[in-house]
Amino acid sequence: MSNRLTRRRFLGRSLAAAGSALAAPCVLPAPVLGRNAATAPGNRVCMGFVGLGGQGGGHLFGGAWTYLPGGYLRRDDVQVLGVCDVQRKRAQEGKGRVEQHYADKAGTGSYAGCRAYDDIRELVARPDVDAVLIAAAYHAAATNSLVALRAGKDVYCEKPTSVTIRAGRAVADTVAAYGRVYQAGTQQRSEYGGRFRRAVELVRSGRLGRLLRVYAYQGGGGLAPPPSAATCPQT
Repeated sequence: MSNRLTRRRFLGRSLAAAGSALAAPCVLPAPVLGRNAATAPGNRVCMGFVGLGGQGGGHLFGGAWTYLPGGYLRRDDVQVLGVCDVQRKRAQEGKGRVEQHYADKAGTGSYAGCRAYDDIRELVARPDVDAVLIAAAYHAAATNSLVALRAGKDVYCEKPTSVTIRAGRAVADTVAAYGRVYQAGTQQRSEYGGRFRRAVELVRSGRLGRLLRVYAYQGGGGLAPPPSAATCPQT
């Protein structure tokens, strides 16, 4: 009976053990504490990237429109955990580039912390992914956004956010229902020093005079040949 562990004796031993643990030195790596100009893990956004074509790949690895050379991959406050593309080869190549970057940054020679997917549902099922950047085909934008939002992820989706008003309304309603953060990639409306907004204001205010003709065209972005007056529809 003398060896019986009573409640009082158990509490006494537990408190003694806790006191010893607190008295022992605890050494944490500097990056964990955010020292040496490093961003602490708790302050990083863990992201997945869906669509690695020209726009999506530009966001991830760096493009003419990215604010930081090297894109999201070079941001200290972002950790890329997964890449997704329906073209498996593109996804695997993206994974390799991400891991090579982190390996070079750490000076370890190798890194294995990014996974490649060809199905967005598998990517957003991961609890460690906080947000996704979507740069998919036009018809898939809203669908991918809905899948990510319903999985509890915050979303940045490149334009167009949907191809129908009904799909766009569904995205907005889902954002509200799940309490997520959603941003549409229509940065030309507010960025680049407000030049696009200023141009619209000049036209609407009448300061340019009466407009007799407006030229518009739809092409492949920077890869399309410039339009000519002979081929543009006129209004």
